[in-house]
Parts: sequence; structure tokens; C-alpha cells
Amino acid sequence: LLHWEHLPPAFTPKKYNVMEVPDVFCIDGRWYLTCLVGHGLGNRGIFSDPHVAIGTIYAVADRPEGPYHELEDDQILIGGVNDSGYSCRSLEFEGERMMFYTQRITGGSVLSPPMRVITTDEGHLRLAWSPRTSAYRQKELISLGEAPLIVSLPSGRNNWEQPTGRWR
Repeated sequence: LLHWEHLPPAFTPKKYNVMEVPDVFCIDGRWYLTCLVGHGLGNRGIFSDPHVAIGTIYAVADRPEGPYHELEDDQILIGGVNDSGYSCRSLEFEGERMMFYTQRITGGSVLSPPMRVITTDEGHLRLAWSPRTSAYRQKELISLGEAPLIVSLPSGRNNWEQPTGRWR
């Protein structure tokens, strides 16, 4: 820290008490900042979906220094209950942005398969299955365009009926 420049904060939302595990990267000329927020970190009423209690959010900027802002209609990258999507990290691999996240389970944590990080035309950040993991998938649960029949997803905890967000 011998040579540095004091800059304004890159991200200053007023609804989060604690933001952890930040990550900054560029996709298609837009800069994205992801970070972990949640009810257990002293925040309440921060998610539009009542079934989300913790998750990784994202904000967008034109430059790596910011300022970053959340898109009004969508800022959750991954979320759920009981530490779903905890500790996301991305990396560039063979020209593609990939992301991993941890899922806490009873007695520890598991690491997700590598997910592709993609964007919509509107600039929304999304996680998508990677062709690199297609051999691990054993069956198709729903067809493209079909609404899922799943009401809740299995949790890594002992309770199998915890809601984990709304399907879109």
C-alpha cells in the first residue's frame, strides 16, 4: 500500500448490513459484482421472494471500480434457505466464466458442479449447466418450456420439505 488512490465506494446499497464473499468480473463488456447476503447476516426484507433467506446477489457497473447498481427487477443470482448458494466463486476457464458455490449440509458442505455464468440480453446474470458436466446427469426432470411439478426441493438438511424459491 505504498502507492494507491482513494476512490469512492464501489457498491453502496442501503439494504444490506453485511456483504461477504465478493467477486468482480467482466462479461460482454459489463462488470459484475457478486456477494453473499442473508437474513442470518442481520438483514431482513431484502429479497422479493419470501422463500429466499440467504443467497448471492449481483450488481452491474460500466467499470471495475463501479459504481455498481442492482437491477430493479432482478438481483438474486442464487438463493434459498439454510445457506443455499453460499460462497460463490467464479473463474475464467478456457475462455468461459465458470462459477462454483458451496451448499451447507448437516456435518459440512458440498461443492456444486461447475456452472457456466451467462447473461441475458437485458444484462441479468444467470448460472447455466455446463456441457462439461453433461455426463454426470442421469435423466431429464422437465422438458424445455415445461413448468416443473416440483413444489419444494430436497435440502441437504434433515428436513426434506423446505421451500427454496420460486421457479421462473
